Amino acid sequence: MSAPSLIIEETLESDMVVVSLDQYVASEPEWAETVLINEGADVATVRASAGLTQLDLYSFIRPRDYFLHTITPSYFFTLGGLVANFVHGSSFGKGPYNDYVQSMRVMLHDGNIQHITDKEELRYWRNSYGLLGIILNVELIVVKRPHFWTGILPKQSLSGGWNQDSFDAHINRIKEEYTAGEWFLDPYNKKFVVIVQKQEDLKKHNRNKHALQDSDCIWNFRNGQCEPSKECSYQYHFGDWSVHDSCRTTHSSPTSDDECKWNYRAATCRHLEYCSYQYELGDLTLDESCRLITLPPPNVDTMKQTYHELIHDNPMLGVTGPKIEGDEQTLVRLASHVGLERLLPVISFSTISQNVKESYETRNDGFWPKASLPLTMPLLEYLIKPAKLFQVLTDIIDLKPEVNMPLEWRFVTFDEKDSAHLNPGNIQFGEWACVQLLTFDVPGHKSDGWRDTFFEVERILQQAGGTPHPAKYFGMAKNSDGMVQPFVDVPSNLLYNEAQKQEFREYARMMDPEERFWSGFMADYISTY
Repeated sequence: MSAPSLIIEETLESDMVVVSLDQYVASEPEWAETVLINEGADVATVRASAGLTQLDLYSFIRPRDYFLHTITPSYFFTLGGLVANFVHGSSFGKGPYNDYVQSMRVMLHDGNIQHITDKEELRYWRNSYGLLGIILNVELIVVKRPHFWTGILPKQSLSGGWNQDSFDAHINRIKEEYTAGEWFLDPYNKKFVVIVQKQEDLKKHNRNKHALQDSDCIWNFRNGQCEPSKECSYQYHFGDWSVHDSCRTTHSSPTSDDECKWNYRAATCRHLEYCSYQYELGDLTLDESCRLITLPPPNVDTMKQTYHELIHDNPMLGVTGPKIEGDEQTLVRLASHVGLERLLPVISFSTISQNVKESYETRNDGFWPKASLPLTMPLLEYLIKPAKLFQVLTDIIDLKPEVNMPLEWRFVTFDEKDSAHLNPGNIQFGEWACVQLLTFDVPGHKSDGWRDTFFEVERILQQAGGTPHPAKYFGMAKNSDGMVQPFVDVPSNLLYNEAQKQEFREYARMMDPEERFWSGFMADYISTY
């Protein structure tokens, strides 16, 4: 089994190989390069190698104002991984990533290349875990968003207190004002931040805040002043030829954080239409904490340069994944060893805010984590009905969970006509809340706390009728050594029902009669029905 540019490496086990598509180039000309089809239209498609990461893809489509329908926080997933697994973003009313694959080019068990375009067959290949064959190339639906904006709302609490009505009102307001939302909640004080996205022409918005231009200001010789006096003042600049030239508006808007200063008399930031108090870790003065509310979006050249540097600095990102490094590592280790884990969610808010801001200023693509993590990060996630979200969060808070990261949730919407056959829990319709518990696993520090917390939180999510995310931790239970581990307690119907598993197994036998791809945890699980 081979193809040009496929990297195949044998493992110590004679019946297993590792395949990398990092350098793969298709032999068919129409699939050999990343290409936009129907470029210029509001909805187009992009063909690309499945071995490319989202970082690679966005370096091509983002400068052209194109986006995937939904955006996951991180850019280091490969396109093949997005399609072959259950991966969702944070866009309201949008489904998992694999809903938006229009066609695939795949290699079967005998080395033959096949194009998968039939809608029913695509449902089997979506979320197929690599059990059917190798996905070589994908064609994804993309949308044009010339006025895309992403940012983070300041840390806040529910205005009416922590209760169901206030929670619902907040969620509804975010959904009305923005096109996407990703929430992070500190379980120790119930404060949260929200990463949001929307369509807004910021240049036009900022221009229209004050319609008056310098040219509208004129000198009134009778009154000896610039008029209109409330909007204009005499401001001589070298080179002015007349007093009219020296009449300028008094509302020159700041264009950088450095121009936002603290007004000590009013006890607030100056230029309140443009600046607000936004404290970040490391600020030494009030002036430093005054920042622009909405920064100008980056231009195309800035985007291209940033993508070039990121790709250069992170070779083989789709193969190796994010690096485990960073300045936060020492802080996380120290706080954990001296019993100050509860301070880490607060610090995380500052880190998230800085990352979102940096991402917006350089790329404005919706991806905000960096290509490295301070430590390995266990993740447990369940899908629950939105009506049960508030109570689930309240129950988790009441546990006083031993985690060093905020709780996180997003929303995903399923539509049967595009959904994968192996959607978790056979979910086909409607909106679901995706609740995620995450924590850093600190070397040398007892992990019993977060493991027990994951176990208890999973019970809460299951009692709420939740379905586990199949690519993250689930099935938390004690193993034979008495340690709580994931994937230990996995009933046969936890992820998929019997009909789902049997139908998928039958299709897999047609695609791979020699069972060359049928191995691993998911293959064993699907075989049990």
